[in-house]
Amino acid sequence: MAELDPPPAKKAKTKAEKVCVGVGVVVFSGDKKSVLLGKRKGAHGAGTWALPGGWLEKGETFEGCALRELEEETGLASDDVDAEAASTIPFVSNNRGMDGVHSVTVFARVDAKDGTPAAELREPHKCDAWVWHDISSPLPEPLFPPLRSLEESAYWDEARRAPAARARLESPRSPANTKGKFTAAEDSLYLSLLNKWGPPIKKNPNAVAAFRGAFAYRSAPSWRAHVNAFNQSEFKEWQARGRQNDYVGFKWRKLPGGQVSGTR
Repeated sequence: MAELDPPPAKKAKTKAEKVCVGVGVVVFSGDKKSVLLGKRKGAHGAGTWALPGGWLEKGETFEGCALRELEEETGLASDDVDAEAASTIPFVSNNRGMDGVHSVTVFARVDAKDGTPAAELREPHKCDAWVWHDISSPLPEPLFPPLRSLEESAYWDEARRAPAARARLESPRSPANTKGKFTAAEDSLYLSLLNKWGPPIKKNPNAVAAFRGAFAYRSAPSWRAHVNAFNQSEFKEWQARGRQNDYVGFKWRKLPGGQVSGTR
């Protein structure tokens, strides 16, 4: 039997030949009306507007990478942003043909604790300037491809509408809106989001992102403590049934015809 030829030796791949994973950091201002953008220089995408961010390092979580890159590039750290609430958002960008670099961008959301904290230009060889941009206005052109993909997503559309929705709920802003008790308008919004996305728990990140956007003026413990919040076992039961409009294990259940009962 003839001997098989040995397999060809693998060629070492250059960075341009590999598919790399990057993390884009969506930093919203304290009032959630502005996003932090920088103008790239000295690398692929030079001259385009982009989010803070960089390559994921071995062993890092997406949130850990986001917080590290944010501090390295802008100086914004736990004193300025809500690091504990940092989380990925339900959108990923597959960036092909970007100056010869193929990458996948995972986006992580990090909210400023208050206002628009001053971002330092810590890597002037990579960025011309950091600016806070009003999200009610179109993003500045040209855009870095991952940010372009995010801008065209349903997530960005909801993020842009969220401040107006919050303003309607907060006007006039009552103590009840920040002390745990929900207004009738908030109850209605809560049930609407629940019907569309399911419960805002860790195993359901799309819902977490939607609820965080709608109730951003509240603390996370506040909107998670709504009387109709799921627990883990209720979430499993809800998943097993596979029917969005039939909430089991709740303090209420949506009935045929859209009526809501006050019992389990």
